[in-house]
Amino acid sequence: MYGLHTLDAAAYPGGPAWNFDDLPGVRRFRERPGKYDRNTGLFYERLEAANQAYGTVRDLAEAGDVERLDEYMKDPKKMLEISMSRSYDRVNRAVQKLNKHQNLIQRGIIMRDNSPEEKRDTINQIEREKISLQRAINKVYEEERARIRRMEREGA
Repeated sequence: MYGLHTLDAAAYPGGPAWNFDDLPGVRRFRERPGKYDRNTGLFYERLEAANQAYGTVRDLAEAGDVERLDEYMKDPKKMLEISMSRSYDRVNRAVQKLNKHQNLIQRGIIMRDNSPEEKRDTINQIEREKISLQRAINKVYEEERARIRRMEREGA
């Protein structure tokens, strides 16, 4: 694992400055915003759930299985996942674009004339931007989930 940093530096000499806290186990003890946080994991879990729910609805509708479709749509959690699927997909596409941009910087394809420190700062900004997008969509999800729970309590 540690040797990968050396190999990357040799393979992509125009890459960003190397951070000590990029090493596994060191990141959690540093103050610099990490590449991942709790929201990143939640984002990908919810993206997968939303895509599965959307796919199930599509498959049931295409099969003409109205009874199972009606039953499936009665589950408030599934309805939330279906309603959020496009939003999660849009955020995922934005994160993928940021990942591509970050990869181009790391490989030295773009920002060739910038210093390694400037490249590292740009990569750190991209990482913060990805986390911010993921936090925002997760917040919307939580707010909608809380609204559904309130409606269920009031209806019960």
